[in-house]
Amino acid sequence: MNLISDSTNNARTSVIVSASQLVTALFGGLFALLVVVVLGESAEADGFLAAYSVYLMLIVFGLTLRVSLVPMLGLNTRASEFEQNAKLRVSEILPVAMMLGGLLIALSPVLGGLIMHGASDKAKNAAAVSIAILGLAAIGQIWAATISSVLGGAQRFVVSSLAYLVSSGLMLVAAFALMLAFGVIGAAIGVVVAALVLAVMHITYAGRLGFWAWPNPRALLRGESWRAVGTVSSVSISTMVLQLNLTIAIAFVSGATGLVSGYVYAYLATVMITGVTASTIGLVTLPGLMRSLDDQGPDAVDHYLRESSAFGVFLYVPVALGFVCFGRPVLDAIFANTLSVETIEFLWDATRIFMVMGLVWSAFVPLATITLSLRRYGVLAISALALIPVHLILLVLLSPSGPIWTVVAHVISGSVLYVFLGFMLLRSRAPHALWTVAKSIAPCMLLALVFVVPALAIGVPSTLIGSLIAIAICSAIYLAAGVLFWPRVGGRMLELLLARAPSESR
Repeated sequence: MNLISDSTNNARTSVIVSASQLVTALFGGLFALLVVVVLGESAEADGFLAAYSVYLMLIVFGLTLRVSLVPMLGLNTRASEFEQNAKLRVSEILPVAMMLGGLLIALSPVLGGLIMHGASDKAKNAAAVSIAILGLAAIGQIWAATISSVLGGAQRFVVSSLAYLVSSGLMLVAAFALMLAFGVIGAAIGVVVAALVLAVMHITYAGRLGFWAWPNPRALLRGESWRAVGTVSSVSISTMVLQLNLTIAIAFVSGATGLVSGYVYAYLATVMITGVTASTIGLVTLPGLMRSLDDQGPDAVDHYLRESSAFGVFLYVPVALGFVCFGRPVLDAIFANTLSVETIEFLWDATRIFMVMGLVWSAFVPLATITLSLRRYGVLAISALALIPVHLILLVLLSPSGPIWTVVAHVISGSVLYVFLGFMLLRSRAPHALWTVAKSIAPCMLLALVFVVPALAIGVPSTLIGSLIAIAICSAIYLAAGVLFWPRVGGRMLELLLARAPSESR
């Protein structure tokens, strides 16, 4: 079999890959919930979720690697040159993956103590042991992502996407069984099992296609290898910094059992909602934006900001506001038997505050897409790294007032990222771009009254059924109003859902 595919069935491939990614993300969210559902509110659960936040930084690197490494493989070269270049890149990336995993293992006692510095020794030990075990999983994840990028460059997407789907499902099953047997350590072992299976599936499939590549330890001594790693890392640096800031914030709320779990769930809820709305739009529209920049130059930036910001916010608002206005019974149904009343109250307040950050992300994530299209990776990296001291200063100033103020500090710093990025990327045009975005999303703010007015009038329903009915009715009215009164965005979305080409008149 040849490594490079000549398949042209892009529509079917896109559907399979998109569906696999969506279900994979859903399984990831279910895994986080499973930890507290099985273990309950405990110091061990807090310690594991804190450790998992560290592991997620390397997961972000691996997931971004699946895309960022592809342009470096020489897509327009002959098949033999593509394979040779791919083997070189894989041999450079894998030693770094092994080194990063090794550092997690070696530094796990220190990291566990730092993240959970205000918690009990039981929580610190759980965090340290979990970080050490998850270091092995990080190696497997990055190894799989590296091979996945080669398969992507060879136009073989389906098997890799299905492998991620199988792995995430296995993680749920294995972690559930192992937690019942071994407690919190079972959750970490379940992640490792799934990651190693993921790596083996990718290695085996690529091998069947005739592609074998292994880590070259001597690559760590070559400057060229590190430049290649730096290039692919710069694409993911902003997301990695946002994940790092979660880990830093966790350290400020680690003093009370349950707060870490509540904090992580509140943050992940926002990440998941923006991930399936605004971030998905950025991924889908990236190729078109790159073509528009080539054809229209800087004028394409304003058009893209106006269109993508409106679309992202339009999709984000019903999901976010549905939860903010009517979602309390949903939280109670999920966590009533596992978290204390105090922790659920914190989770409810924290999630609603984090949704403000999600709104900012939905409006301004097109800036990151524009940055990638222009290949201004340095701008993205500098903006993200500048966020870390701002985040720390805000946490130091606000966190002493209580854990909810830690959330407020986090929301401010998370929103500031796009201020940095906007001014560094657009400079003197940044205020105009800000006004462009504000005008584009203004209709959506009016449509949001569909949720706000009933919530103020009737309050939050007391039952789960009532909550779901309220969310469904308000969402239906919101979408119908969007189609009728905001056809440029709502109408286009309806056409996409009906699998029709968007009307040129809009």
